[in-house]
Amino acid sequence: MSTRPEFDCIVIGAGHNGLVCANYLARSGRSVLMLEAASAVGGAAVTREFAPGFQVSAAAHLLQSMPRAMIDELALGAHGLKLAAEDLPTVSLSPDGAPLLLTAAGLTARAAADREAYARLSARLHRLAQALAPTLSAAPPRNRS
Repeated sequence: MSTRPEFDCIVIGAGHNGLVCANYLARSGRSVLMLEAASAVGGAAVTREFAPGFQVSAAAHLLQSMPRAMIDELALGAHGLKLAAEDLPTVSLSPDGAPLLLTAAGLTARAAADREAYARLSARLHRLAQALAPTLSAAPPRNRS
C-alpha cells in the first residue's frame, strides 16, 4: 500500500496560466497538485513595485487579452480580479523626452514614414490576431501517436 498521495495531474508553475489550467482540471474532477518555486502565486497577475510608490502587475498589459468568456466562467471577479482599464495603448518611455503612445494619434508628431509603417504593422497584427483568436478558447488537439 502506497503512503504517497496520488494525483491525476501535476501542474508545475503557479503563474496565471498554471492557475487557470489547474482550475479547469480540478473542475473536471481531477485531483491536482500545483508546484511553484516563487514565494507568491500569480505570475503576471502579481503586483510589484517597479519604482518607489508605483505598483503594477508584472504583465498587466497581457491581462486585457484574456478572453471575457474565461473571466466569467472562472468567476474571477468574485475572486478579486478587477481590470483597471481595457484596450490600453502601448507606451514607449524615454528618459529624454515625452512618452510615445503607439497609436495612430500618438504617432502624429513623428515622421510620415513612421506613421505609415505603424499603420501597416498594426493592420498585419490585427489580421494575425483575428486568425489566432479562435484558438484561445479551443481545446488543443489530441496526440494520436
